[in-house]
Amino acid sequence: MIDLTKITGICAGAILLAMCGSCSGEKKLATIGDMEVVTFDDMEVIGSREGGLVVADLTSPGAMKAMLLSDLANDIELIKLDPSDEALVRSGNVWLSDKRFIIYDGNELKHFDRSGKYLGKIGSKGNGPGEYFIAPYEVTIDEAGGRIYVLAYAADKILTYDLDGKFTGNVPLARKAEKGFMEVNPDSTLTVASLTFTVNDDPYTVWRQDFQGNLIEGVKAGHLKVEPDYSNEIYKGVSDSGFTYSLFLLDAQADTLYDYAQGTLRPDFTARFADKIPMHRYSSFPGFYMVYLAGEPEQVAPGTYQLSVQAPVLIDRATLRGGRVALVLDVLGPIIADDEWIFGKNPEYFTLNLDPGDLEESLRKALTENTDLTDSDRERINGLLDTISPDDNNYLIIGKWKK
Repeated sequence: MIDLTKITGICAGAILLAMCGSCSGEKKLATIGDMEVVTFDDMEVIGSREGGLVVADLTSPGAMKAMLLSDLANDIELIKLDPSDEALVRSGNVWLSDKRFIIYDGNELKHFDRSGKYLGKIGSKGNGPGEYFIAPYEVTIDEAGGRIYVLAYAADKILTYDLDGKFTGNVPLARKAEKGFMEVNPDSTLTVASLTFTVNDDPYTVWRQDFQGNLIEGVKAGHLKVEPDYSNEIYKGVSDSGFTYSLFLLDAQADTLYDYAQGTLRPDFTARFADKIPMHRYSSFPGFYMVYLAGEPEQVAPGTYQLSVQAPVLIDRATLRGGRVALVLDVLGPIIADDEWIFGKNPEYFTLNLDPGDLEESLRKALTENTDLTDSDRERINGLLDTISPDDNNYLIIGKWKK
């Protein structure tokens, strides 16, 4: 297990708990429940390289294993958010930079420094200046340029703010972005990727433009156009040459994760499934690929469905070893991470946004259901429980994925 190395109070009543990455001499988990705890070195090779394409064989993904977060990520922190009324958030998307993060909880974009201190809100819902329609879909924090960029649903412009949250104007888009993400380039241009509907005349799914909305170059959507349904998704990942582009389609079919570099999309990763292709999506992280698998949609109300999430498949980029994995928050205890981390907006980081009640419940469950915890494990978990109150704001767990 991993010891807490310090607990220090900071401004606004927030508490930052910094955890060491892999404490020498500390006993590690061998099992959790009926799952064996493994590293990639313990797993079978399930991928092959066919030309420049990595192909994962998921026709029989095997038994689920557990992997420790501390084996996959460095600089893991548990951040207690500012408890003031205006700072309160619910679960929601998190976007990070080195010095700050922004959370959209379904109502507002709320801005915090990396200690958890509340800095204010960013924009609001509406149709006026600095306001976003429906909801923000993507946020980019450009520390060097001193700007925050917000891309909403069905957007024809990007909203910009300074690092104090003051609206600084719009950047017109060269093409409409139904759902999308963006990057600010060193040459003072923007690269934008968008979900592209079959009914749209716009031909491009990725393009580079200037800040006046002028198109410089683009990648035509072609077979990547999807039916006009906002349940389809587009995802950004990381690669050595730029970023990766992948889709989640309601109509599950054979598809590919693409590596974008120098104005082209190059096929980078795909998977082979058994007879029926499940609903799935691909993601690319610094050290591994991920295949998210979803079960059949389940009706929860008239006209409303939800997907049952299955354990993701992780594949090491270097060795192509992998399998179905449950991620363990060993920095806290023998606790399986909620599947929310799978949908994180920053592929360079592990992020998990936790309600204090859920966190407390998980810690107490770890104490009562694990009879082989060491005295130091119990002391660490009880010490953390002593800091949690039902009146707290949410907690964030953040770590930087290893390469």
